[in-house]
Amino acid sequence: MNLYINPPDMSKEEWLMKNAIDASPLFEAGIKRCWATVPEGTLPVCIIDSGTFIDAGIVYDEEKYDAFNLDDGRAKLFILVPIDKLLEVQPELKNYLKS
Repeated sequence: MNLYINPPDMSKEEWLMKNAIDASPLFEAGIKRCWATVPEGTLPVCIIDSGTFIDAGIVYDEEKYDAFNLDDGRAKLFILVPIDKLLEVQPELKNYLKS
């Protein structure tokens, strides 16, 4: 299942600007990096430009990481977000996190 960021009180873009950690050293658009490089306490979020809208998918495990890294013709950017912040806007995430 895909989990997305959809905050109730602001746009996802505003929320990401407020809560994201700069991930440029870890992720570059179009270049797959190792899941093991994700710092503890954070998860990648894949920002996907579908042309008519922007999605922000939470990458909660290696399988999702690989799926979001597929070249499907859409522009993508990976950023890091603290897990506690993600849980505030996507409580379902707790059901997908490994202890």
